[in-house]
Amino acid sequence: MNNDYITNNIASNTFNFSEQVQAFYVQYHNTSESKNNQPTWGYAAGLRAEQVNNNGETITQSTRFTNNYLKLFPTTHLSYNINQKESLKGSYGKRINRPGLGQLNPFVDITDILSPHSGNPNLKPEIIDAFELAYNKGADHFNFTTSLFFRHSINSIRPFYIQQPNGAILNMPMNIGNTDNYGIETMLIVKPKNFYDFNVSATLFQQKINATNLLQEAVQNSMNWSGKIINNFTIGQGSKLQIIGNYISPRITPQGETFALYNVDLGFQQKLGKSNFRMNFIIVDAFNTLKSGYNTQTSNFAIYRSQKSDTRAFMVTLAYSFKSVIKEKMLENKFTTEY
Repeated sequence: MNNDYITNNIASNTFNFSEQVQAFYVQYHNTSESKNNQPTWGYAAGLRAEQVNNNGETITQSTRFTNNYLKLFPTTHLSYNINQKESLKGSYGKRINRPGLGQLNPFVDITDILSPHSGNPNLKPEIIDAFELAYNKGADHFNFTTSLFFRHSINSIRPFYIQQPNGAILNMPMNIGNTDNYGIETMLIVKPKNFYDFNVSATLFQQKINATNLLQEAVQNSMNWSGKIINNFTIGQGSKLQIIGNYISPRITPQGETFALYNVDLGFQQKLGKSNFRMNFIIVDAFNTLKSGYNTQTSNFAIYRSQKSDTRAFMVTLAYSFKSVIKEKMLENKFTTEY
């Protein structure tokens, strides 16, 4: 006010949070060998015990909480080598998704006064039971892997939208109840020519969200898929070109769905003479197509929100290899896009 910064005490607070996680993990594994000394069966079993203690409070004491819990997470793996090129593997594991500091912080961000967002100090950890059955076949010029999976989550953590008395829609993470995901994931790596190889992966899965603990109508069920292809070309001496395409279909939320995501990344690597130096030129989101958003429909309100950040970027890197396998792998173009 009048060029002076005035603190609004009603909208200001400090949140102090601390968390300690102690864990103990034990695993046993073994393999059986056939007559030609090739492993035929392999199995492993493990158990992780995890003790979590956390607490948080605001300086106004409007929020205070303490959580102390002990959880056990068993895992099992069973594998069978059909022959030297084919194998089967089955696994089960119990996992945990603990809410982080940002998800627990009760502070309400009103940068967009019509769409404020906040954390939720009452969040419980999400517990996931994951089952998987995988098949792998390898050959000289290709490798094929496919797996069936099923994941059941309790106290799933998802964004939830709540209408406020002033008409604004508050975005807050909530334990929405249970979610089920089951489907198939496939990866194919092929090298048809000496100068070209590609890696294709795709996931097709059914997702069911049951958030009736929050809203009677919040039950969603849909088919989703995603795909990725990585093309690698060797062009000339010491030169590599990489083209990556990504697609993620719309995903359901308790009250609607997110937008589809798709982008193309490009990379070029050039070895400098006979030295171990390599120059990389990378374009992330080359066609500037990445944008995020969601479409929410309830009986009381509807939201259509789209946002586009500056995702297209050009990067130049210079790397030096000490001729070790690990160092060489680090030189491969790996694209990570923030959006």
